[in-house]
Amino acid sequence: MPLNERERLALDDMIRFGSDAVEYARGLTFDQFVADHKTNRATMYAIATVAEASHRVTPEQQARWPLIPWPMIWGMRNILMHEYGRVDLPTVYQVATVHLPKLLEQVRAIREQDRAL
Repeated sequence: MPLNERERLALDDMIRFGSDAVEYARGLTFDQFVADHKTNRATMYAIATVAEASHRVTPEQQARWPLIPWPMIWGMRNILMHEYGRVDLPTVYQVATVHLPKLLEQVRAIREQDRAL
């Protein structure tokens, strides 16, 4: 089942904002990341935007890629938006430096598959 235009744009946004978050944290130690308020806030915004975009992919399409942790992505958004005073910076740093690069690979592969249809 091919992606619709809204889903394509959503995946493109996931790639764009996810790449931003990865780039913001790139080369920083955790202590540097914590000390740089602008960077950790920008990273949180980018991660939340990735999650917002992920929510525009229909459940039927999400089911095609069960290795992507769709509920966890949305859960991270809820924490960032609703628990903002208690955001765990070690988790944000780990998402930006470990989990997002893997997610970006998966989402790019989905887009390539869709282009091939």
